Amino acid sequence: MKRTSAQLKQMAKDRLLGNYGMCIALSIIVSVISSAVMFLCEFATGIYRYPMSPAPYILYFVLVIILSLLISVFSAGLTYYYMNLCRGRKADIGNLMFAFKHHPDKFILVSLLLFLITFLCLVPGYVVLFVGIFTRTGSELLMAFIAIVLLIAGVVFDYILMLMFSQPYYILLDDPTKGVIQSMKESAQLMRGNKGRFFYINLSFIGWMLLGALSFGIGMLWVSAYLSATQVYFYLDITGELDRPAEPVIDVQPEPQQYMY
Repeated sequence: MKRTSAQLKQMAKDRLLGNYGMCIALSIIVSVISSAVMFLCEFATGIYRYPMSPAPYILYFVLVIILSLLISVFSAGLTYYYMNLCRGRKADIGNLMFAFKHHPDKFILVSLLLFLITFLCLVPGYVVLFVGIFTRTGSELLMAFIAIVLLIAGVVFDYILMLMFSQPYYILLDDPTKGVIQSMKESAQLMRGNKGRFFYINLSFIGWMLLGALSFGIGMLWVSAYLSATQVYFYLDITGELDRPAEPVIDVQPEPQQYMY
């Protein structure tokens, strides 16, 4: 049974009650790691010390891509936490390291493939744009128009592909023994007939994101948790897991400590 966006969001809200604290803490940890990595890239490449040289910018770009792929393993761990939470299983900070212990190379390869897809979709537009800028043929306006059309088409096509390949993380987290290409193929199969629904679910969070942005980004910590849980329930819905008998719910709160007097 396909559940509506409202039903999936309500399930996410119900599950997040009493668990927002840990969700926010884990999001902050991943954000701090990401920010620290970006700072190290800037410091190591010296892009501010040598602003006129192209070499630091090229090195910075390469390092950012490499380290972003490594950060994707932490993102997979955060996704694993939400999967456990939504399934009523034990969910704790240790989930962040799950992907590092279970074929981290596969999560890196998935992220790399998704990056390459985006890159290839945008390349034609940027090539035409740069040719128009540097060749000085006198038809710069025409080249700019063609470049804009190609870029818009590339963004649309890329987003459709991102919808199609939006589920490999969940598939690999459920079964790390599966191959990267297999997870991409299974994602495409799962999303057949569901891309529009997933697009609408993501679109329905734009209002929440705007409110989160108005709070200087602080509110985004709650919105991010809400969105992540809803996306997990979407995955559980399209795989049919929500229609199976529910698993026993495990209390994810810490056990009370016992003291001896």
